[in-house]
Amino acid sequence: MAIDNPYQTPINPYTPTSNSAFIGPQGQIYRKGRILIMHRDATLPDICFKSNEPTAGYRLRRKLSWHNQWIALAILLNVLIYLLIAIIVSKRATVMIPLSDHWRVLRRKRIRNAWVLCLGGPILFVAGIMMMGQGPDAELAGSFCLMAGGLILLFGLFYAIFRTRLVTPVMIDEHFVHLKGAHPEFLNRFEAYSF
Repeated sequence: MAIDNPYQTPINPYTPTSNSAFIGPQGQIYRKGRILIMHRDATLPDICFKSNEPTAGYRLRRKLSWHNQWIALAILLNVLIYLLIAIIVSKRATVMIPLSDHWRVLRRKRIRNAWVLCLGGPILFVAGIMMMGQGPDAELAGSFCLMAGGLILLFGLFYAIFRTRLVTPVMIDEHFVHLKGAHPEFLNRFEAYSF
């Protein structure tokens, strides 16, 4: 009969053992230039993916999706056809990304900034519409608000897409996930991919 010890240090299931630090249950982790290649079941070490600093065991779950770039040519036919094809042929994988406290806070700030921009732009746009027809000075300010609101919204959408993203899938197949966005020193921990 096992007795639970309330004073025992909790066990972190993501902490790799010293002998299998970079080998998951069924696969390995490699690097190829600036790309991290990992088996779908591999576990990344408790080192921040973005800064190469030790983590406190925190991991961010990312559900990634990837399809071949040539499928984007279907946009020329119709956007709906492209979306349908992309949904059908996309490969998916879930990856647990280790992050330091600094990158957790930075990620939250970037998400908050994206929300402020994406909500502030339309508010400014509506304020511009309400100013129209209120006189020459208000009309000038209203047209400025319309343009500024549209530009802020557009900038906010690009900011949300590109600045809040931590990893980018380069390729996903049946066995491996190829990721871009890791710190160069983090990548140097792994052996070069030579297959």
